[in-house]
Amino acid sequence: MAEAYMAITATIACRVDCDFCPQELLIKEYELQNNLTNISYGNPNIMDFSVFKQCIDKIPENVQISFGGYSEIFLHPEAAKMILYAFDSGHKISIYSTLVGLKLEDIDKIKHIPFANFHIHLPDSSSYAKIAVNKNYLAILKKLQESNIKNLTCMSMGDLHPKVKDILHIDIEAEKMISRAGNLSNVKNDFEKKLGPLSCNISSHDGLEDRFDANTLLPNGDVTLCCMDYGLKNIIGNLTRMDYNSLFTNDEFKKIYNKMKSYDDEIICRYCNQAIPEQEIEDRKNIVNKYNNETAHSVINLYQKLLNRFPDKEGFYYFYSKLSTGELSITDIENHIKQSFEYGSRRTSKLT
Repeated sequence: MAEAYMAITATIACRVDCDFCPQELLIKEYELQNNLTNISYGNPNIMDFSVFKQCIDKIPENVQISFGGYSEIFLHPEAAKMILYAFDSGHKISIYSTLVGLKLEDIDKIKHIPFANFHIHLPDSSSYAKIAVNKNYLAILKKLQESNIKNLTCMSMGDLHPKVKDILHIDIEAEKMISRAGNLSNVKNDFEKKLGPLSCNISSHDGLEDRFDANTLLPNGDVTLCCMDYGLKNIIGNLTRMDYNSLFTNDEFKKIYNKMKSYDDEIICRYCNQAIPEQEIEDRKNIVNKYNNETAHSVINLYQKLLNRFPDKEGFYYFYSKLSTGELSITDIENHIKQSFEYGSRRTSKLT
């Protein structure tokens, strides 16, 4: 990720209830921490617009606002109003949505926005995501595709629903699911608990900075460390009570930071596919400083294009060597990366 972002979770209890999203954990922990009861898919807890406005007004303009977080943004009755307010406040905007709750008139309100990404989670034939593929949904999907919205992309958890195929005239491969940093019982990690000081690949700003500013805002103004923390174990502050910079200087953040930098203190990062050894940041900086040539740039740019990250040290040296000697072409390397689990777990298709 090349810049800081704040993901907006405007609703607790997302009725889409995807099989690979820990909604029950989120509901339970949010109720417990806020002394609430009876939050359910039929009775969600939603962010008041005044709270949203108060928080957005404190977030610097260079922080991208990402609508999605732990729930479907368009289940909030004022979603379009929120998106417009954040955009008019000077922020780059991205949306990650199943489109459940989106209205036809909302598309007209927001289609002029130059989205950094408008990523649609499409229905699958196995109903892993509880999306009603009815006339209204198909009309919304068709209008979105015809609205010339910038950077409109899509994914699916399983084989694409046949009615969606007919509307979009595309087919896409199912995205490979992750454990949400160990928060899912139906998806297991393919790696052991990560030990030693860790950094976050998502918030590393093109892979070269040890930052932790890819956070998630909750309806009450609380800010969690990241998009994986459905158990709300790492709340770094509250934007209704502090300014943005204080999120990263207060005692609670320092406790979380120290856990990440310890050898084996318990923290969700040790079970997250996006956590990397702290040393890897320094290794990347050394690569940039030492290999300032076209061959190196080709390998680095390919990783950024396909995986949205800087190459790991081993991957860079292997492919740099093979490309330098002519054993592999850049096309060979691209095909190799496309066969990886990592590429499969973040596969997207463009709609416009």
